[in-house]
Amino acid sequence: MESKLKKIFITGGTGLLGHYLVRTAPGIYDVSCTYFPGNKKHSVPYVCGKHHLDISDRAAVMDIIKKAKPNHVIHTASIADVDYVEKNKKEAEMSNLGGTKNVIEACREVNAGLVYTSSNAVFDGKNPPYSEDDPVNPLSYYGELKIREEELVKKSGLEYAIVRPILMYGWNLGTERKNPVTWLIDLLRTGREVNMVDDIFCNPLFVEDCTKVIWEIIRSDRKGLFHVGGENEISRYEFARLTADVFGFDTNCVKPVKNSFFAEIAPRPRNTTYCINKIKRELRIFPLGAREGLEAMRGAGHETS
Repeated sequence: MESKLKKIFITGGTGLLGHYLVRTAPGIYDVSCTYFPGNKKHSVPYVCGKHHLDISDRAAVMDIIKKAKPNHVIHTASIADVDYVEKNKKEAEMSNLGGTKNVIEACREVNAGLVYTSSNAVFDGKNPPYSEDDPVNPLSYYGELKIREEELVKKSGLEYAIVRPILMYGWNLGTERKNPVTWLIDLLRTGREVNMVDDIFCNPLFVEDCTKVIWEIIRSDRKGLFHVGGENEISRYEFARLTADVFGFDTNCVKPVKNSFFAEIAPRPRNTTYCINKIKRELRIFPLGAREGLEAMRGAGHETS
């Protein structure tokens, strides 16, 4: 018998945000998700339908979404490594931009609403804090693609919301790429010194706060653009020391360096801190600060698989 619950279809269901969305989905939704077929070890340890999907494959995207017939699609799947995108522009364009085109087209076919996840990489970091009304100016090709994808969504004719998360952290699945906190924890466990930049700033976001925003957008049928960040601005160095402290490592292992210390391929904006007044005012969601978010993550235990 077909479920009468509202159907939600999530692309990238094994990524950091995707798997937290699956895990925190309210019981009023029938949730299914996708993961990239190249990742053979993936297991989604939740009660939900799951599908192999390369979002750059138009026919596959159309087929799966038409069969799922969702009321809403949450599109999180993308190549998210900024330096990799800078080095592999054609592949990234096919996956990120082309994949978004495919998802939009499939949403039109089934008359589904779309929640698209973008990035703080759309800003150059020169005029923080950034509100939803501020002009975009990316420094990287990843950020440029995100802007082009946002424009596709805006012109799609769909009922849509665009969510721009900032630096997210939480327990990732073991088969997925690390996020800044799990990457750092792995290094601190070895007792090695870790160099962290003290001239790059943002308001890091505990991933569960981002899921709250997305589920509330769907529940309350909100439209438009939403910035989602943590409560307080902090440098990457300060955030790393805070991570060490919260998880019981020696904070002296974290050493400050300038961004110029690293030979990065894609330039990083200096300060992309968000103004998060809109989600507080319209959604009544108040994200955690850096320490509170890290403590919540620690309290949840190591939930990767």
